[in-house]
Amino acid sequence: MHAGELQSAIVAMIGDESQTGHDLEQLRIFYNQAADEDALKSIGLSQVQPYLDRVDALASIEDLNALITDKDFPFMPFVQSTICTVGMQDKNVVKVEANLLFTDVELFGGQYYQDSDDEQTKQSNQAELLSNAIPLVTDLMAQGMSEEEAKSFAKHVLATETKYGKHVDYDARYSSLPYGAFAQASFDSVCTYDELIALFTNLPMEGMLDKLGKLGSERYKVTREWAQALNDLWTNENLEDLKSVVKATVLTETMPYRDQSGINEARVSLGAPPTDASQSAYEACDNLNTLSQVIAKLYVNNAIGQEGKARLEQLTHDLLDAYKELFEKTACPRGTSSLEDTCRGA
Repeated sequence: MHAGELQSAIVAMIGDESQTGHDLEQLRIFYNQAADEDALKSIGLSQVQPYLDRVDALASIEDLNALITDKDFPFMPFVQSTICTVGMQDKNVVKVEANLLFTDVELFGGQYYQDSDDEQTKQSNQAELLSNAIPLVTDLMAQGMSEEEAKSFAKHVLATETKYGKHVDYDARYSSLPYGAFAQASFDSVCTYDELIALFTNLPMEGMLDKLGKLGSERYKVTREWAQALNDLWTNENLEDLKSVVKATVLTETMPYRDQSGINEARVSLGAPPTDASQSAYEACDNLNTLSQVIAKLYVNNAIGQEGKARLEQLTHDLLDAYKELFEKTACPRGTSSLEDTCRGA
């Protein structure tokens, strides 16, 4: 299904009052609020401004540490974390990685932040990042900045991010390396909690992990070059640069939930198409982790039904049982060093 068709189907499902359920009703309330242009215009930046004021008030790196680890400050610039696996034996490995504003780290890593000897590649990377900076520029223009001032601020944020973003790993760099290099790099990036914390002597990583709810894992995964670059940047000398990234994060993460009229005017002045209320509301909902879960439940209930759902659950259990039986028959006996040794002794 085309992305536009999928969006239309989801919006129609949200608006279908015959569809019920607590999660869907909460999503519907949120969607309707995000689509209420008059209400959003009356609110303006009033709900976001207190957070921006807290950033402006930072006078030292210690103040910044206190802010980003404060659970009453609902933003986490610079860092994000997810649960991942590195190998078949790994469980609950926490991946700690950069939270970059102008790219999707999960898909592209730091690919576009690289400085290339190839001029065409270099220009392509810069064009991609500048294109992704347009939402921030239009937001700043909607708040009263001139186009020149807004672009200057966005470029300043980008320059700061690039100092550590260019060290973020990405899949494409392994295409020209020997087979297995990616797997080896993945294993080499795994460390213990103590090893992770030791990488961030300036950055309050322990407090950040606590805020993210990712403390207590036996193993973590991190690109050490990125960790070192960000840690080196984390000084009072670079405080204003770091503050600009925090402010940009606050604006970027809240923009889908704010009035779009001024932003649309700025978009049109830059030659970009405006977004309507329905599109903005959908994008706001799309930022919620619960959207896919709610839609998946509705799809299962509507397309498969309770009987089909029960059959699918049984099929899943049968498949798991079959895998367990297969593993029990082929796993190495305890005490042997590997499956290869077991086979040699057979």
